[in-house]
Amino acid sequence: MFQLIPSHTKHFVWANMPYVFQLIPLLVWYIMFTCLKKLPNEYKAPIDTETLPALEHLLFQSYPHRWLQPTIFLDFMAMIPYCLHPLLPFVISTHLFFKFNFSKVFQFLWCFGLLNALAVLFQFTYPTAPPWYFEIFGNAPADYSVIGHPGRLGELDKYLGVSVWTTIYQNNPVVFGAMPSLHAAWPFLCALFYEGPFSFPVWVYVFWVWGAAIYLQHHFFLDVIAGGMAATILFVACCRPSLVLSLFTPLLTPLSPLVSSAKQLSQKLLGKKYLSFPSPPYSDCPELFGEQPWTVKGWSEPTENKEKESSQMV
Repeated sequence: MFQLIPSHTKHFVWANMPYVFQLIPLLVWYIMFTCLKKLPNEYKAPIDTETLPALEHLLFQSYPHRWLQPTIFLDFMAMIPYCLHPLLPFVISTHLFFKFNFSKVFQFLWCFGLLNALAVLFQFTYPTAPPWYFEIFGNAPADYSVIGHPGRLGELDKYLGVSVWTTIYQNNPVVFGAMPSLHAAWPFLCALFYEGPFSFPVWVYVFWVWGAAIYLQHHFFLDVIAGGMAATILFVACCRPSLVLSLFTPLLTPLSPLVSSAKQLSQKLLGKKYLSFPSPPYSDCPELFGEQPWTVKGWSEPTENKEKESSQMV
């Protein structure tokens, strides 16, 4: 039955497999988040309520989320980037798509999915209490019966006579996921991938979100820094793999004979043609994808396949 599929269709599917591969982290993130949030509380890790406040006091002799005097005006200003936060992945993906930078769209989706998957894994492995918990309960031990709190956004709800943010955060499935801050990591990763003339406003928005996350008592300063560092590391690892490999080359050199032997054995068992993964069309990152075998208008079918089909027709 597989032989009935036209050769150009098989070639097209095989050529686009790297695109499908780069969506795997998003799927892993969704599965992890769905499964871990349903994990019984007795199997979850103990919650750390002391380390982050202690480190911040050690570094600053105070707490950054207390530096500004809370006002309704600042509450409104901090709410604005929070409203835009869920739209960021769609905005940057659309931006790259309309710049015809298709390979970078999938690079972004790969990094974005991997960032969220690793963050969720860390948050469930090492849950930490956010600043609003510290302001209400101090360093008292926490358990998973605690309901999420909107922080300063709760005061905004009271001022407006609504319960929008209160409802959102009370239904938050990850109450103790302050470290690392995805409110910090998402815009930072989007800014790294941004290509355009408005870089300065983009980075202003990034630090606006960072300040809002701290002011609203949703994240400690260290949570925000950890989110930015995580985004930077994944960006470099995904889009500049040659730089990462150059750092680990001295460690991998002793393993090169073993890798060569394994590759030769695989080629004997599977055949060399099954080990070469074709580069995706429109690739602009040769470090990750290699040279472009296709033109922008499309790809041309291999000559040997054309000859086979012409001979069959004759």
